[in-house]
Amino acid sequence: MGSAIAQALAEAGKNISLYDRVEERADSLSRAIGVPRASTPLEELLYGDALLPAVKPQDFETLTQEIKDFEGGLIVSIVTGVSTEQLKKVFPQCTLLRMAPNLAVRYGDGIVALAEDPQLLPYKARLEELFSPLGMLRWLPEKGFNALTALTGSGPAVVFTLIESMVDAAIALGFSSDLGYDLVKQMVGGAMTMLYESPEHPCELRWKVCSPGGITIAGLRALEKSGVRSALIETFIAAYNRANELGDQL
Repeated sequence: MGSAIAQALAEAGKNISLYDRVEERADSLSRAIGVPRASTPLEELLYGDALLPAVKPQDFETLTQEIKDFEGGLIVSIVTGVSTEQLKKVFPQCTLLRMAPNLAVRYGDGIVALAEDPQLLPYKARLEELFSPLGMLRWLPEKGFNALTALTGSGPAVVFTLIESMVDAAIALGFSSDLGYDLVKQMVGGAMTMLYESPEHPCELRWKVCSPGGITIAGLRALEKSGVRSALIETFIAAYNRANELGDQL
């Protein structure tokens, strides 16, 4: 996620530098996006700069030791499960923002939640301008972050799994995997265009595709018998529960 954000911000002309414990990985990304690589997490940072830690929740404690001397600036945390209150205990002298992006930020088409906090009011315009290249920005109460992470963070993997299943169906119907993949991508892309361009609700669009007694409703009937809707709901609830568990472990 950190590299995705770095690439999107660099392509938008934002002034950034990056650091990674794995020097080869940092060097590779630095060359690819044309930004400087720091040799320590705090190198090149000045008062008023922003620091964006991008680590797994289990690495958060190690990270705090590496950046504990960062004072007076802005810390934007995308660490899953680490609340603003937990951040304040570690960085009492910093301005703190909790942010929840999804991987589509790499292409400027992501969803980015920013945690509402009265202390951030003087920074809102700056933050919105800084992160606008990532996609849709939404200020949300922090209590909704785990639910949003489950839905929009995990959601793309669910969509990709469904697409993969449709390609398998294309192969079962006699198409090659390459042609099946092309057909499914175009079909899904066209369906999303309809969703964005039409003022109608998805159920109304679905009804338009279904002819009375036709092949589409027959297929949807089989889909309903398989309990796909319930399975999808349970998928996101499981992801939400896991996000809560990760937070409890920190």
